[in-house]
Amino acid sequence: MTASGEFTDTKGVLTGPPTGRGAANWAGFFDSVEEVDLPAESVEGTLPAGLVGTLYRNGPGKRDFSQSFFDGDGMIRALRIQADGSVHCRSRFVETKKYRKERGSDRPRVRTPGTDLPGGFLRNILRTPGHEANTHIIEHHGQLLALEEGGHPYVIDRDTLATGGMLDFDGQLKSYQPYSAHPHTDPKSGEIFNFGVDFASPKVGIRSYRADRQGRVHAIDRFALPYGSFVHDYALTERFMIFHVPPLVASVLRFALGLDSFFATLQWRDDLTARFIVAPRAGGPVREFDAPSVLIGHYFGAHERGDELVIDCGQLGGWPVAAEDTASYRTSDWTSFGAAGAHRVRLDLRSGRVSSEPLSSLPAEFPRIHPDTETLDGRFGYAGCNVAPGEGGILRGVAKIDRHGGGEEIFDFGENKVSLEPVFVPDPGASSSPADEDRGWVLCLVYDSRPRKSEVAILDARCLADGPVATIRLPYNAGATFHGSFVAEG
Repeated sequence: MTASGEFTDTKGVLTGPPTGRGAANWAGFFDSVEEVDLPAESVEGTLPAGLVGTLYRNGPGKRDFSQSFFDGDGMIRALRIQADGSVHCRSRFVETKKYRKERGSDRPRVRTPGTDLPGGFLRNILRTPGHEANTHIIEHHGQLLALEEGGHPYVIDRDTLATGGMLDFDGQLKSYQPYSAHPHTDPKSGEIFNFGVDFASPKVGIRSYRADRQGRVHAIDRFALPYGSFVHDYALTERFMIFHVPPLVASVLRFALGLDSFFATLQWRDDLTARFIVAPRAGGPVREFDAPSVLIGHYFGAHERGDELVIDCGQLGGWPVAAEDTASYRTSDWTSFGAAGAHRVRLDLRSGRVSSEPLSSLPAEFPRIHPDTETLDGRFGYAGCNVAPGEGGILRGVAKIDRHGGGEEIFDFGENKVSLEPVFVPDPGASSSPADEDRGWVLCLVYDSRPRKSEVAILDARCLADGPVATIRLPYNAGATFHGSFVAEG
């Protein structure tokens, strides 16, 4: 960012030329990891004075039995930055029913979405997948919740990380109704919206929910999907919840009969047309629009511009691009990440026309934004990235993407490092003015395959390409995580 406030399109600091990266570059990243409770190894640089609180991350911690990138027992990692500059690390498994049943076991005892039990269909028939609570960790009205789209949230103690009970929000969630890993908050109303894909009914559909300012959850609606698709995230605007439904169809019958794991049944159907479903936040009839046949993993955000919906998201060409990588995740070179990218989609509610354009030329996924720009026309987004167009391999850097004009500013951690989802933390001294939208810090949990340890890099969002203002070295491998949140003290 220049002194005048103009966005600078720079390629940042490269630690070396892009190379043909492969699995050896991130050896150990997918290892099972242990619970820890100890101080950080060291802090290099200067911790920002306003950054006091805890970075929580969630992802598989025990992968001994998992046959899919998405499987593994959830583990919460907590990095607490205190006002005196000390940093403490803690990690604990989410003690789900599955985790407790398999603790100390030398073989799997619970079927999961990507891993069937050994023994063929007779061992798996009519077995519903176990809940691993391994995808996200959020603060929800004072409670810390571990989320996975296949079940209900687990309550986590914010200090000890001990696992409490499962939440059904006073009966609003029935036992078969999941609550997804990607709730979104309207910063104006304070309401939290979420959904769950209901595969238990004869017609696969989406159930939507709203949490009011007091945290009470209310069911909004249920509407059918055009086919039994896999929907992971959605976009929120001031009036709508927007779902992209790809032609990625699960065979509920094959899964129920124990013939395949859920992820193995997913088929990309070129004979089907992808859809955008626009659902009113207040409930009522939904509208469907033909959409690009891509796979949208996650959303930066969305906003309304008259009768136009503007949706910023991460896109992949389709499930076939990623299916082999996710199934052979331990040994794969992850070339599919070379096909990922940030895009802007425009949906005209009057004409039904849908168009898409790239926001960046770089492979990028796991987007995040300033939380106060949800539903609004925010300018900046942050994402994990690779450093050259089409470069494959697990993401190695972090990008700040200009959602208004396109282009990006990046920092490359290096070819032997992994950096997936960044978390933007606003400076508590920043104003609500758009000029202060990027006043804050970007926190990245980074894995280094050379010492097989992790670190947390803290970058100033206004000069991201300059690299970390502080790096917190961890004395252990924190493993792979998917999503996380920063919870400020006080």
